[in-house]
Amino acid sequence: MGKQDTISIEEAVARMVNVDCDSHFPLLEMTDAFREEAEVEYENAIMDEVSMDMLERLRLRMEIARARHDLAKNLLEELRHEIKKPEDSEIEIVPVSDGEPRLEFVSVSFWATMNYGIDISKKAARTKKKDKARWEDVKIKIYEDHQIDCRVGDKKLDTVSFSDVGLMGVRKDRPNKYGNILASFAVGGLYPHTTPPRGNERVAMTNIRKSLQKLTGFNDDPFSYDAVHGWKPRFQIRLIDHMKYSADISARKVTVESFDDTKRYP
Repeated sequence: MGKQDTISIEEAVARMVNVDCDSHFPLLEMTDAFREEAEVEYENAIMDEVSMDMLERLRLRMEIARARHDLAKNLLEELRHEIKKPEDSEIEIVPVSDGEPRLEFVSVSFWATMNYGIDISKKAARTKKKDKARWEDVKIKIYEDHQIDCRVGDKKLDTVSFSDVGLMGVRKDRPNKYGNILASFAVGGLYPHTTPPRGNERVAMTNIRKSLQKLTGFNDDPFSYDAVHGWKPRFQIRLIDHMKYSADISARKVTVESFDDTKRYP
């Protein structure tokens, strides 16, 4: 049985609670980070005296984030109890030489459906293998009008706006914090400016990762990570037309290969 036919306990629960879990951090740290950010935004909204409609939406978001964190915690505990007695379980366990055992994907998928009505079998579309494209083949240009040009190898993708991929603020006149962080990578920045990353910084990178995956159609991680330097893009990125961002992070110098940034892609 190949590794692609098995799944770890954390990977299984991440699918059950629909979390795009960063492989560098435990699942519960990620769900707790989303919970913490939602609580802070709700408390700030109370102090800012936002409209009752907006306050109610933020309250609901906070309660959902709390519920998902609790659900993930309970499912992890339940799944670990389930596999303590393999002879009584529907889940097929695949021993490994170190760490927690892996689970046969089909059996844990059946267990989740039968016990909780949760379907974890659906997988996100991936870039076709025949293209053999990697993030190292991606070149991104960001323009002053908040348009993004992207090329994967010799193939140019459709031009999109920041709004199309979740990088524009609520008023649609300036980038949100995720757009600012992405732009900072173009001037040699790494994120965050202190390590280890805080909960809200992990949430930010999760959302930026999803934006870039939507832009390219890739399904793997566009960033590398180490505990000393934080996240570094695996792709090339440039700001064009003297774009200015009020990014709230400190840039760190990194080596980024250059490419032609004098004009939009044809």
